[in-house]
Amino acid sequence: MSLTFTNIILAAVVLGVVPVLVGNTVCLLCDEELLWGKSYVIGMMAMWAVCQLISVPIILAKGSFLIVVAMLSGIFVIISSYGLVRKKYPAFSYDTQNIWDKLGFVAMLIFIIAVVVLGVLLQHTDHDDSRFVVNAVDICRTNRMFLTNPASGEMLGIWRGELVKDVTSPWAVFIAWVATLTGIHATVVAHVILPVFIYIMIGCIYFILSKEIVGDRLVYRSMFVCFAILVLVFGFYSNASAEAYTMLRIWQGKAIVAGAGVPLVFLLCMRIYRECEKKSLYVLLLICEMSLCLLSGMGIILGTVMVGCLGLVYGIIKRNIRVCLGMWLTAFPCVVFYAVNSLLG
Repeated sequence: MSLTFTNIILAAVVLGVVPVLVGNTVCLLCDEELLWGKSYVIGMMAMWAVCQLISVPIILAKGSFLIVVAMLSGIFVIISSYGLVRKKYPAFSYDTQNIWDKLGFVAMLIFIIAVVVLGVLLQHTDHDDSRFVVNAVDICRTNRMFLTNPASGEMLGIWRGELVKDVTSPWAVFIAWVATLTGIHATVVAHVILPVFIYIMIGCIYFILSKEIVGDRLVYRSMFVCFAILVLVFGFYSNASAEAYTMLRIWQGKAIVAGAGVPLVFLLCMRIYRECEKKSLYVLLLICEMSLCLLSGMGIILGTVMVGCLGLVYGIIKRNIRVCLGMWLTAFPCVVFYAVNSLLG
């Protein structure tokens, strides 16, 4: 299947423009800075959280995929409109007057572009294609969700084996939704289109995280992102490492959990430690936890463990039970979907 200019523009809108607009609305409601990178990261996570919340009940009811497409598209249009109506948009507000800040920022952009190119070229097919990608292709073809055996094409009346995991972590549904809206084959979306935007998202997460670690100076933040990317590119010490998953199979939900989800959870927890009275941070962490559920069953477990342990530690250090309970409540979706998965299994 060949990509046309129209397909590429639609992909840029669905995976580039819409997340920024959705994130812009969330940032406005949560009183966050309106910055391009932050809006993009928050918007993408919010889209995944909504996809999880909408698709799982419809999957359990064995409903049509077209219902999911219509509901997701409508919800994202409504959410995106809020920021446009208020006429408040993301901005780029970093001090680049110093020559070193300018050089550092340019170097960071080069590194992000390099990791995008390398990542797309390194994406490979393996036995996981026979489940994740085949599920997405089958959803687009039949409008049924996880009711077909991906190995044989047999129509199933009940979820069996590995498909049970997909019911509560339906990452293939998001891939199929993007494929349906853009007219691009689901396999191309998974292996070529999606990685570009995920790597950009990871670069944005590192840049936001850098402020918590090295401060406001742009040159130091840029250096942090460059070193983090070097670790990703040259951190292949095992084919099961986070670096290997991020660079070789980012189209898989569990790879996004490792490459983007875990750093974002740490980022939000670091902010909660500093600003534990800011309630909107718990809302952002709740959105992040919900998005981890969509990506992978591993995300469900990791989200619960990370927030559970850090919440307990924070509650003890700050001697404030509300901080502990607030963080634990953000993991409630993970607990619910884990329970549903256990009942189905």
